[in-house]
Amino acid sequence: MKSTKSAVRYAKALLELAIEQNKLEAISNDMKAIIAANEETRDFQLFLSSPLIQAEKKSFYLQSIIRLFRRIISFFRIFNYKEW
Repeated sequence: MKSTKSAVRYAKALLELAIEQNKLEAISNDMKAIIAANEETRDFQLFLSSPLIQAEKKSFYLQSIIRLFRRIISFFRIFNYKEW
């Protein structure tokens, strides 16, 4: 129960920040990518839930994954644009 309350607090804070910085769509897409990876990959679930991996390392790798995801999306947008 405590982690659910914390998750709601963090989600609200993230939403407020996204709106404030006018980055709601970008952050929403990032969160969807993380959720999809979590649902589809058991290793990713273990990585996120492991108490042996420091929060700083988790944050670093999540940021790296998001940057890669953005590059891939940008590539496909360019590719699709050139095809039309």
